[in-house]
Amino acid sequence: MLVFVFLSLVFALSPEDIHCKPPMSKVDFVLPSTGERTVFCQEKVNGEYLDRGEKFIFSAEGKLLKGNPESVKLVGVDEKANDAQASNAIQGILSIFNPGANKLRNQEFKVNKCDTKRDRWIALAIFKQSFTANYVFGDSCDVQGTFSPKMGEKFPVQLKLRRLWDYQTVNFEMEINVKPDGRGVKYILNATQGLLQSGKEKIAFHGTYEMVLHLDAKKGKSDNEGGSITIESINGKEINKTSPIYVD
Repeated sequence: MLVFVFLSLVFALSPEDIHCKPPMSKVDFVLPSTGERTVFCQEKVNGEYLDRGEKFIFSAEGKLLKGNPESVKLVGVDEKANDAQASNAIQGILSIFNPGANKLRNQEFKVNKCDTKRDRWIALAIFKQSFTANYVFGDSCDVQGTFSPKMGEKFPVQLKLRRLWDYQTVNFEMEINVKPDGRGVKYILNATQGLLQSGKEKIAFHGTYEMVLHLDAKKGKSDNEGGSITIESINGKEINKTSPIYVD
């Protein structure tokens, strides 16, 4: 499941991803009392400012609290913006690997039954006991591939995708490290040489994330502490857009 948590980082929406096509202008403000950030588009019509599209509210940590990311497309992206391509790539497949974020992902794409053996991830962290994860297309599993996670060293992940728009494969190298935490085990995940592909797009990325997995497996609880994702390039065109992310 750690692989799915990390993959969701690639597709998270941030305030910087929202752009407004002229003659609309972007409104972006922070509420001092809570640190929450509100972003939306406005247009001046006959001397009056009218809200256009949906309002997006983010927590102080950058987590999306309110707003449907797909509606960003209705407002539109300013094609002159330097990061327009990266924004489209991120918006297009928002949080698809995050089983808890049902309303924020493609409803046809499911991964909640790909990996149900949570205890082996804990054994990996505590005893450095590697294992082979084999995901097969089936009921509530729309990824397929085999990989062997190892603690403290890089290992390749290569997955086929289905029911996910035009995206067909995602590949990257992952390294997992741990350190003690009062709540359980803190995982530090780093992915490099990432490549998400469809028939028309090749999106290169890298990123990092930290989360705490509680040792009481019956609770099935984890605390996600955030990280960042960088879209390096799209179809060879340099982007280098970094966004803070937080997976619910």
